[in-house]
Amino acid sequence: TILGGNDFIEMIKDRYLGNKKVGRDIPALRELIRGPAIEEMEVRIKEKFVCESKIVRKAMIYLCHRYSGLCLKEIGNYFGISESAVSQISRRFELMLNKDTKLKLKIEEIKRDIILSNV
Repeated sequence: TILGGNDFIEMIKDRYLGNKKVGRDIPALRELIRGPAIEEMEVRIKEKFVCESKIVRKAMIYLCHRYSGLCLKEIGNYFGISESAVSQISRRFELMLNKDTKLKLKIEEIKRDIILSNV
């Protein structure tokens, strides 16, 4: 728990938690390091993948899994799939990124937009 005003809390988060990964051993960090909302991510992803509806859902699941700070169950509930499906889709999409440089560049651009808008 961090006690103080919003400015103080943001300063502490930036200074001490900025590069910290959320882990299962410290679940309280999940609330402090919460990423952008799924709805916000969905809008940004759909802007980038205008004509590629097959990839949109997979990209959304991948980026939510990596950057939203939500647990698998929360992501799964949003997309109407199981926790293991979230994990599998995310893993398979990452494999796609390793093979498709054009797709990887597009995802990197979306990640930058999401991270910059969430700072």
